[in-house]
Amino acid sequence: MTRRTRWFLVGSALIVVAGLCTGLVAYYNGGLPVFGAGPGPAELSYIPETTAVVAFANVGEIMKSDLRKRLQAVLPTGQGKDQLQAETGVDLEHDIDTVVAGFGAAETPGSAGASDKPSSTAQNAAQSTIVLIRGHFDQPRIEGVLKEHAGTTEDYKGKQLFEESGGSSWSKGPGAVAFLEPGLIALGSVEAVRLAIDTRGSGRSIRKDADVMKFVADVDPASNAWVTGRLDAVTKDANVPAVAREHLAAVQRFSLSARVDGGLTGVLRAEARDDQSGEDLRSVVRGGLAAVRLMGGQNAKLDVAINSLQLSGSGKELALSFTMPPDILDMVNGVAGLKNLTSGKH
Repeated sequence: MTRRTRWFLVGSALIVVAGLCTGLVAYYNGGLPVFGAGPGPAELSYIPETTAVVAFANVGEIMKSDLRKRLQAVLPTGQGKDQLQAETGVDLEHDIDTVVAGFGAAETPGSAGASDKPSSTAQNAAQSTIVLIRGHFDQPRIEGVLKEHAGTTEDYKGKQLFEESGGSSWSKGPGAVAFLEPGLIALGSVEAVRLAIDTRGSGRSIRKDADVMKFVADVDPASNAWVTGRLDAVTKDANVPAVAREHLAAVQRFSLSARVDGGLTGVLRAEARDDQSGEDLRSVVRGGLAAVRLMGGQNAKLDVAINSLQLSGSGKELALSFTMPPDILDMVNGVAGLKNLTSGKH
């Protein structure tokens, strides 16, 4: 697959990274999420039941928010976006609706490959990652570009898979692109895209995992981005410090939901393995909040954000709500702009 076609893969993957991790997905445009039977978006029917972490972003709502306007001055622009549009007709600012992603495969005791060793976790997670992008696409045009540059084209259960020859830096193996439905693109390793197609056909999707769906159902309807899953799938990554893995060992599941508007509000939830672990976790968080508040008083804008941190929960559950007001985002914008200026980036 040529460098030009990689813009389609890499550009779409960047939507997920930016949107779900930092809120910068506000740079890209879209519409409203499509919901199916049960809580969460309809795309969950393609996410395998064994997936460890699931994430969603309503790109359209975020694009319309004041946050996008505040951050626009420091968001990336350049030839990459223009080249992608010229090559495939995909306008990242107007054609993307929603993004759903599944990361990693949860391991069960005694399962093949299950291990306490974190060394191969990152690679396995990359190979099983699936990204589903819903939007307004010129499918014949995009498929024509992919067919021209893809290594091979495979018909898999009625879906055309455009496969990259050789390795892909983002999937740690041969990557693939497929239209699962009109307006719905799947990105991932060849195996991950095939599995997504199989999952929809078999009905063995993440919706069968009652624990995950409980968190999805609890997401505030006003949220336009969320992520939930098994924490051990994250802490087993070799890049996570051993100290962090030790302290988070008692946490089984987590969720983070956020509402991006003029500012940023959200709730971080966690579920420990038992009531005692839950109380211990809340005690640690209380101590951390007390230390943070002791350092307050230096900046009124930061104090507003610090004072918004509210801890709640009982038994094995914990919830930490937060608010990042527009003033804080202005500070971030200013710092980023200053860095760009001093580094010569315009």
